[in-house]
Amino acid sequence: MSCLMLGTLHEAPSSSRWILSPDAHPLRRFYATDRDEFATVAKHSKYRRQSTEQSAIDVGSQDACCGCLRASMDTAGSFAGVGLVMGSATGLGLLDVAILEACEASGATIGRVVSCEAVLEELHRRTGIGPRVAYEPLCDLARPWVLQLCLLDFVGNFGSPEDPPADPQYTECSLSRLGEAALAAERGDIGSLPIGLINGTTHVGGVRPPLDPKKVVAAIRAVVDPGVSDDDVVRLVSLPSFPTGCEVYADEALVASGNQVYLVVSARLDHDDGFVTISHLPPGSSAVGVEEAIADLVNGPGRSAGSSRAEEEPLPLRSIRNETSKGRTRIVVDLRPHADSAAVIARIEQLQLVRKTMQVRFERPLIEHLREAAADRDGLDERLAITVPSA
Repeated sequence: MSCLMLGTLHEAPSSSRWILSPDAHPLRRFYATDRDEFATVAKHSKYRRQSTEQSAIDVGSQDACCGCLRASMDTAGSFAGVGLVMGSATGLGLLDVAILEACEASGATIGRVVSCEAVLEELHRRTGIGPRVAYEPLCDLARPWVLQLCLLDFVGNFGSPEDPPADPQYTECSLSRLGEAALAAERGDIGSLPIGLINGTTHVGGVRPPLDPKKVVAAIRAVVDPGVSDDDVVRLVSLPSFPTGCEVYADEALVASGNQVYLVVSARLDHDDGFVTISHLPPGSSAVGVEEAIADLVNGPGRSAGSSRAEEEPLPLRSIRNETSKGRTRIVVDLRPHADSAAVIARIEQLQLVRKTMQVRFERPLIEHLREAAADRDGLDERLAITVPSA
């Protein structure tokens, strides 16, 4: 077996699994097979390992790619194919748990905010993950358009789908009540919490979709009722639900089967009295990007990622207004008199930022995830109330 540490190949004894001491932080023991796979990890967020041969990577570097570390999780909350299970009591990724631990160690507990700079320094000290790459994952834990269940409370500008956050020395954070409960669950102080099941992994480049929190809680409560069939339990969950509130189209039964499925996710488009309103964008889209893409359909391509076909007539619009404010996306297009609203909507829906296809997979049937979440019935209702207080 060989071990790749910071790009340098070191030979390790064939009987040795770890090149680092077993008590080193798990983020310093990320596995891969060889230099080529390490390069893949360093460059691509959708890294998936299939080989059973393993060698260790030390990611204790400012240049380590946190996006890859978060994206390469499987449905059990472990790095794909590695057998390094983390977050087993919550389904959270190892990096997310490490960020919560760093918050706690920095004193950023409930109601006590601490500079994000201090939290990132503590995370770096513990794991070797530098502030430059860890800040966005930290902010994501507080962003309601990224996660159904947020684990941090934030003070300051933590960004938007259009804009980056303020520098960490100007922002503060603390554990939310759910973040504190997640750490308690990971330590075994309380039972498991279905946070990972609800949040999914698509926000970090994974394939497990997010679910509606209230529907998941209802399904977990129903799965322990012998009078409710498995099909009825799964129907309570319905289709995946993204934090942006976008429309989702797919076959519910296929999604719940655990097999690979393609979802269509779309913004909401409403027409009323000569205006078309666009809201609730798909994940990864921004209001500014959509505004520019629609402008391309009016003026011709060249200003954005949106595209228009040369043979098509310009969209008959009088104006485009981006009224997005405080996290609520709202773009209003004013149609010209006698414009065909259905044709305009159909053209706008062709934009990738407005309507896109996503590949998702639960890895195993959804009913099995729900049974697992309900397996420890001692204090189950109390834990579900902690996870989703309004359910």
